[in-house]
Amino acid sequence: MKARRAKIRKIADFVPSPGRTAANKPSYVDVEVDAGGSIDTFGHGSLMAQFLMEAAPLAEVYIARVAADTDSLSLSESKNAVAQAIKWASEQHRMDVISMSFGFAETDPSIHDAITSVQLARRNAVIFLASAGNSSSEREKW
Repeated sequence: MKARRAKIRKIADFVPSPGRTAANKPSYVDVEVDAGGSIDTFGHGSLMAQFLMEAAPLAEVYIARVAADTDSLSLSESKNAVAQAIKWASEQHRMDVISMSFGFAETDPSIHDAITSVQLARRNAVIFLASAGNSSSEREKW
């Protein structure tokens, strides 16, 4: 019998763009992978998904794109997109693990509230992973 491979099940694009903001929920439409969908121009999120799929070949992977690149990730709209993506992953798809391939120097209230809300609703059954930093010269970020 052939071993089952991990699959990317859905991609949702939460990146704010003209006419779409983090508060504009109806614009967040799931995109089936084989229909094209979002493009990772930076590559880091795709690499992390590849590592996950290699390490956990039975996993079903759902991807929420929250920023066009690392420069825009610090914008408040992108932080709101992160909060919306956390809720999407937990409330709509009941994810067990939410991995965020980025970090922030300071706690963001909207992200903190989203994580707290998910943990309360799911009785601490969701595991959250996030970056702790990329440079030895940066301040610790955990």
